[in-house]
Amino acid sequence: MSENEGIEASQELKASRGPKVLMETRDRTGRPATRCVVCPSASVTRFAKGERGPPGLPGRMGREGERGPEGDLGRDGDPGVPGKPGAPGEEGEAYRTSALCMADRRDDKVQDRVTVEIGARLAHLAHLDLREPMEHRSGTRGQDGQTGPRGPPGPPGKNGRSICGIESSLGKDLCCGSTNAFKMGTELNPHRLVLDYEKIIGSSAREYYVDIDASKCDFQGQPQFFTTLHGAGYGAYAYSQTNIVNSNKDSVDPQRFRVYLRTIIPVYDVTSRSRNWQLRWCGYGFPKAHKKPYMYSVCCGSSSAGKFKNLDSQFIFQDVDTSGCGWSGGNPSYFTSLTDTSCGDDLRGSGKCAAKVLSERTLKDTSDAVSQLIGAQSIYDSSNSKFNVLLRPQMGFQQVRDSNAKANNWQINWCGVNEMSEEDMRDAGAGFPCTAPRLLKGNGDQEVYTNNGQVCCDVSSPSGWKPAGSQFVSKVVDIGVCGFKKIHYVITNLRGDEPVDRTSGAGMWSSTTEDGKIRLYIWTGGKYKFYDARKYHWRVQYCVYGA
Repeated sequence: MSENEGIEASQELKASRGPKVLMETRDRTGRPATRCVVCPSASVTRFAKGERGPPGLPGRMGREGERGPEGDLGRDGDPGVPGKPGAPGEEGEAYRTSALCMADRRDDKVQDRVTVEIGARLAHLAHLDLREPMEHRSGTRGQDGQTGPRGPPGPPGKNGRSICGIESSLGKDLCCGSTNAFKMGTELNPHRLVLDYEKIIGSSAREYYVDIDASKCDFQGQPQFFTTLHGAGYGAYAYSQTNIVNSNKDSVDPQRFRVYLRTIIPVYDVTSRSRNWQLRWCGYGFPKAHKKPYMYSVCCGSSSAGKFKNLDSQFIFQDVDTSGCGWSGGNPSYFTSLTDTSCGDDLRGSGKCAAKVLSERTLKDTSDAVSQLIGAQSIYDSSNSKFNVLLRPQMGFQQVRDSNAKANNWQINWCGVNEMSEEDMRDAGAGFPCTAPRLLKGNGDQEVYTNNGQVCCDVSSPSGWKPAGSQFVSKVVDIGVCGFKKIHYVITNLRGDEPVDRTSGAGMWSSTTEDGKIRLYIWTGGKYKFYDARKYHWRVQYCVYGA
């Protein structure tokens, strides 16, 4: 190879190697290092910094250094909390002192001899002056003497106080109240739509309702509520005030329920207020928790059978005596039912049954049908010793006279409930007025039959309704489960879904030929049949006060 060829070959070799570039990298210990690389392209002549490589593995920990010299001692800490005192030491031996005082009269002189024994362990007390008078030092207690003979018995004490409160035989508590918050309006009638203004005004004045707050009773389950209208006028035109409307399907709210008052003539709001209408109510139910019961005095009886009098061409009336209850104060609520003493099991018989409906006869022949009457649950002029009721027939029925009442022995069953104060019950024991109803002999007799009456409240099934002509349905209710054989007073009403508020007659009943069963006739005006009663879950509620 010639010299020129060698030089050219050397230059090509340099060109193929490309420019040299210094690159920064790191060695195995992680320290930076620089290396030279040859760029593959001959056209690159600048130097560039390469990418940083990944960090290396951490190095091993060095060995522990030698322990340094100990420092100086710190200052003393604060003193700790004092410990608990130790247990007491054992008792020393008893310090016994006995004294014997003897008095001997020798030559008119009294010689006292005192012997004192001091325990060995109390010898350090020997320096005491034992010559001090003995009356200043007490000896040891002597043994107890024998029990003396039993003394004569003391006078009898008063009866102990009872926790006053009336309850039924099933343990249901009694709770009562009253309200005058009546409202009226066409919204009470969901079964028809009234568009004419004049009809709205007239309809509203015949329709009242009231929502009753019973939350103070704290009932649970399905209590039995009963209502009665008290006032000073126009109450005898109302006919549905005892019917309890279910809050839900076949269920009453134990805390709140609604009652409708429908009247056969318009009774305006100003009239109901001026006549002081009050809806009184009582309920028997199981409380949610054990609580002190409300204190009520309960007394029941019945009026003289057939002793109604004519008031005018529309009404007959009776003054009912309740003086046998012995109330000296208060404002009792009276709950009533209308019945008779001569009715059998005959529905369309001779006409002597007070609660019977003569539905197959013409209207002029229905004058002895008590279920077409209204007013028995409207209380007038009530006090703690009497009240008054007025009766008249439903619209479309013939007027009744006192002769009808006398012929069929129409009679008022009643129970009065009087709220009592703790002062009234201060010395009350078991029985009336504290824990049981007083039952009078009845039929107008104010003599007391018992002060230890019992209460039996229940509700019927919604089945068993029967047709009773074109305007009524009937039902037989068995109250024999209460077991009262000597005397009883029965209060009834009707509970159900709407339209139960459009009926009347639930506060009227008659005995049947079957012992322990009563029959009720419910006026529906022909709009609702016996199968509707089952459909709308109409149930007869009853409370029997008896012995």
